Amino acid sequence: MDEETMTQALPERGNRTAILIRAYLWRRQKNSPMRLEASTSIECDSVWDGKQVLEKLRAGKTGFDGAHLLRVTINAETGAYEDPEYLDRAGDVPDIGA
Repeated sequence: MDEETMTQALPERGNRTAILIRAYLWRRQKNSPMRLEASTSIECDSVWDGKQVLEKLRAGKTGFDGAHLLRVTINAETGAYEDPEYLDRAGDVPDIGA
């Protein structure tokens, strides 16, 4: 997840919780095998809104191959963010470990 996405439109002080869709696409670079790459992050108004986006992805109504729905807390003063909490996923997504 890129820092620019995580720090856009932060309040001036304190922490902020963001609900994000992290989308992925399969891409091939010259003479390389296909690989799953992060595409974009979409901020959602709520977890419910994020789940609606995932349902659209599952139905093939987006241009993405997969996505994670996650919640992250961002420190507005430093721009630092905590490890994301993975709430749901759809389609092809990278392994996030255990």
